[in-house]
Amino acid sequence: MKSGILTIMLLFAVTVANVHAQETADIEATANVVSAFSVFGVDNLEFGTVTAGTSTSIEPSDNQAGRFVIDTGDENVTFTFTLPTELVGISGVALDAGATMPISFGANDGIYNTENDPATGDMFSPVDGVTTPVSGGAEQQLNVFLGGTVDPPSNQESGSYSGEIVITVEQDV
Repeated sequence: MKSGILTIMLLFAVTVANVHAQETADIEATANVVSAFSVFGVDNLEFGTVTAGTSTSIEPSDNQAGRFVIDTGDENVTFTFTLPTELVGISGVALDAGATMPISFGANDGIYNTENDPATGDMFSPVDGVTTPVSGGAEQQLNVFLGGTVDPPSNQESGSYSGEIVITVEQDV
């Protein structure tokens, strides 16, 4: 009989050792959906033929101005630029010599509007960008026009020059 009592006590001890406390918790998966937007570089900023020693400026309202188009969707956007300080020789003597030509952007070298008309709109400094959220209006589209100035010194190497202008657009969420 002693062995029967011992077996029952061992089973009881094993059963007690397998009991655990248990709790549960949960979290939610969330997402904030914004309207899609896109940005297009439409027209290059074209200075054309320039003369060494003579500054040449393009106004943002000129036909040679650069133009970006931002399809804003239903959201407001802000935009800033990464601007070159010099153009780099890409052909001719300028390429062979590794020549560069100064380029600059002034306080009124940018215009944006919803009309696709560079003669109207809000002027801004491309150096500062537009940091106050703006809307694409009923058309959900902003046109951004960009001018600037090249200032080749009198000993500027002949050839073609180029530099990259990058616009960065952010939705105001």
